[in-house]
Amino acid sequence: MDGDFAALQSHKSKVDTIADAVRAFHNRGEKFRIYHGSTNTTRRTKLDRATVVDTSGLKDVLHVDVHRKTVVVEPNVSMEQLVDATLRHGLLPPVVMEFPAITVGGGFAGTSGESSSFRHGLFEKTITAIEIVLADGGIMQASRTEHEELLHACGGSFGTFGVITALHIDLVEAKQFIELTYTPITSMETALDVIETKTDQSANQYLDGIMFGQQAGVIMSGRLSDAQNGLPVSRFTRATDPWFYLHAEKSCNEPLIQSTARGAFWAGKYSFQYFMMPFNAFTRWLLDPLLRTKVMYHALHKSHLAEEYLVQDIGFPYKTAPKFMDYLHNTFGFYPIWLCPLKVDPDMALHPRKMAAFVEDARSPGMMLNIGMWGPGPRRYEDFILANRDIEKMTLLLGGLKCFYAQAFYTEQEFWDVYDKEWYDKMRLMYDASSLTNVYQKVNVDLKSFKLQWPVKGVYGALQVFLKSDYLLG
Repeated sequence: MDGDFAALQSHKSKVDTIADAVRAFHNRGEKFRIYHGSTNTTRRTKLDRATVVDTSGLKDVLHVDVHRKTVVVEPNVSMEQLVDATLRHGLLPPVVMEFPAITVGGGFAGTSGESSSFRHGLFEKTITAIEIVLADGGIMQASRTEHEELLHACGGSFGTFGVITALHIDLVEAKQFIELTYTPITSMETALDVIETKTDQSANQYLDGIMFGQQAGVIMSGRLSDAQNGLPVSRFTRATDPWFYLHAEKSCNEPLIQSTARGAFWAGKYSFQYFMMPFNAFTRWLLDPLLRTKVMYHALHKSHLAEEYLVQDIGFPYKTAPKFMDYLHNTFGFYPIWLCPLKVDPDMALHPRKMAAFVEDARSPGMMLNIGMWGPGPRRYEDFILANRDIEKMTLLLGGLKCFYAQAFYTEQEFWDVYDKEWYDKMRLMYDASSLTNVYQKVNVDLKSFKLQWPVKGVYGALQVFLKSDYLLG
C-alpha cells in the first residue's frame, strides 16, 4: 500500500489495536459487533460497549494515486470526504452514493447502487483491494490478484468475514458539470423502454428515474461535461435551493446541468407531514439544518420512526418490475418511487439461488431494476410488520432481491431459500469466520418494539439530535 508515511504509520497503529481486540474476543470464544460511529441503515441497531470492536477512528484518506487513478481510504471515510479528496486531483469514484454521510466501508459491505451502476455495477465492484482483520485477529490483503474469492465474498456480506480496515478504489476523470436530460414517461412499460434505449447510448454515464404516479414519471440520463453548452446551472445543496425531486417534477421537458442533491430524496417531506407543518420553500429553508441526511438518520434511529415508514430498495428482473409497481400502487399508493437500473455481476457475494433470473432475463440480460420506496406505513406496529412481510412475499414471488440497509422480516428458512447458504458457509469456514455473527442475524429485525406514540417519537428523535447523543452505543 503506497501513501504518505505518517498516515500509513498512524493507520498501522490503528489496525494493530483492532487486530489485538479481535484476537482477544477470538481467544475467549466470544462474539463481537463492530462499532463504526454512525450508520445509514434503517435497521434498529444498538450495541453494548463491552462486546464491540471500535473502528470509529478509521476515517482517513490515505493516498490518491493520480497516475493509476486509484485512492486508498479507511472504511469510515464518507462519500463527501472521498469526493472532496479525489476532486482535488481531477478524479471521481465511478459510483457515488447519493447520501454524503454513507461511508466507503458501509457501501462496500452493504449493498449500494447509484445512477452510474447501470455501467459500473454496485459500489463494491469498484473496490480493487481490501485490508481485513480476520476473525482470529490475523491481518490479510485481498485483491483481484490475491485471495480474490475473499474480496468478492466480503463485498455485500455486511462485515461477516472480518473487519475491513482499508479499501482501494478505482477512479475516473472528473469534469465540471453533469449534463442531465429529462425524458417524461407515462407508465412503467414506457420507463423500461426508455431505460433500455438510454443504456444502449454509450454517451450516457448516469441513468435513473422517478415515478410521481402510476402514469407519470421521468427518466434522467446524464453525462460528465466541462462545457455549459448554454444551459443554466442548477444547484441543490444550499438551504435556498430547491429539493431535487421537486425540481425534476417541474423540469421534465428541460435539459439542464445538475449538481448534487440533498433532502434524502423525498423522505424529508414526511417530516413535515408527521408534525403537520406546511411544506413549502420557506419552511424547507428554515429547517434545512435538520433536513440534512445525516441528521435525519440520527433522528430516525433515536425516535424509532423506522418502525412506521416503509423504507426498502428491491431489485427485480426487468420483466417482473412492472408487476411489483402495480402491487405497490394498489396496496400502498404512495409516491414518488425511485427507479435505478443496475448491472448485475454473477459472482456477487450474497448471491441468490436463482441468479439466472437476472443474468438470463429475456428482456435485459445482466440487469436488474432497483425500485426504491420510502413512504408511510401502518402506525400500528403489528400492522407494520405484516405490511413488510407482505412486501417480502411479493419480492419472493417476483424473483426480487432486497437491499439490506433496510429492515428485513424474513424467517431464517425464507432467507436461506433466497440466498446461497452452502456457498456462504463454505467461504466463512475457509476464512475461519464461522464464529462471527452471520448475515441473517445482522440484517433481520428484532420484533420487539419500543412503543412511543405520535408525536412523542418525532419530538424524542429531534431532541436527541440536539443533544447529539450516540444512537448506536448503549
